[in-house]
Amino acid sequence: MADKIYRVPTIYSDIKKTTEPLSVQVPGSKSITNRSLLLAMLAEGKSTLRGVLFSDDSRHFLKCVQDLGFKTTVDEESCIVTVEGLGGKVPCGEAALNVGSAGTAARFLTATLGVSEGVFHMDSSEQMKRRPMDPLLSSLAELGCEVRCEGEDGHFPFTLTAHGFGQDHISIDIGHSSQFLSALLIASTLSSEDFRIQVEGTHGMAYIEMTQKMMEQFGVWLKKKTGSNGDNAFVTTSLTVCIGAMAVVGAIQDGIYGDYSILAAKAILDLIIVFIMTASMGKGCILSAIPVGIFQGLVTLLARLIEPFMTEAALSNLSFVGSVLLFCVGVNLVWGKKVKVANLLPAILLAVLWSFAPWA
Repeated sequence: MADKIYRVPTIYSDIKKTTEPLSVQVPGSKSITNRSLLLAMLAEGKSTLRGVLFSDDSRHFLKCVQDLGFKTTVDEESCIVTVEGLGGKVPCGEAALNVGSAGTAARFLTATLGVSEGVFHMDSSEQMKRRPMDPLLSSLAELGCEVRCEGEDGHFPFTLTAHGFGQDHISIDIGHSSQFLSALLIASTLSSEDFRIQVEGTHGMAYIEMTQKMMEQFGVWLKKKTGSNGDNAFVTTSLTVCIGAMAVVGAIQDGIYGDYSILAAKAILDLIIVFIMTASMGKGCILSAIPVGIFQGLVTLLARLIEPFMTEAALSNLSFVGSVLLFCVGVNLVWGKKVKVANLLPAILLAVLWSFAPWA
């Protein structure tokens, strides 16, 4: 049993003896380093990466970037690497790369080169040759890349003859590794049009979030769509155009005074909003015209029903409060959202009730 006991010496007592501030340098992350190298390679111009971790995996990744013809500078002592990106272009049309045992390099570089243009001979260590690549290689083949495995199918080594993107969508199974999805997400930045990825499985979603955040740091934003996008677009747009002071005040003014000027102005604003949201979320936004029409129509009808019971004081109070709310709407339009106008809508009812109070 003695050979199975691990003794860990404590340094706590030594730390307690000093009153000097302690400085600790946290080592970099392999996952972040390798993602940064690829994003810098695809970016336009010079990227400076600080806090780089120089591990076996990241050294292989960096060597592959250099073998592809990208200009780099390396300062291991300061943990800094610079990469001269060419805006998604690969300097050489043919290259032989060895990713070693680096799974990130294996998946990320394969995906990126598979949707570029050129011939790329990919090799790895014996350990990496035992790890499956088939889900990613199948996706690349579906996108138009010619994949020729030189050993076991779906494993290293293989040759990629890439012709760019053959379509604007793909599906990928990440049941075995989230790196397949991260690889395609970064590689999709090379597409000349919006690219859609259908995901099967939920393995390692924390790493997907890491990839997404790092892409945003380099200026690439992703849209994650779940469920029925048409339903989401309809509900979101309907709430946007229905909930607001102009909808309520304008409908009341139309019902009591027959003045639809506020509703007309709101209709123009709604049209612009719906156009913008339709371009972003889809055609489901257009159907929001139905609920907003029903909502404003019901408020107008209700206002006409109570109009005979409204005194001059009630109408005056209603007009004053409505004008104040519309002023707040204008403030929000000019200076951004400063006033929560929707929270003030009950003031319309209070203004009317106030006129009927005994002391009014």
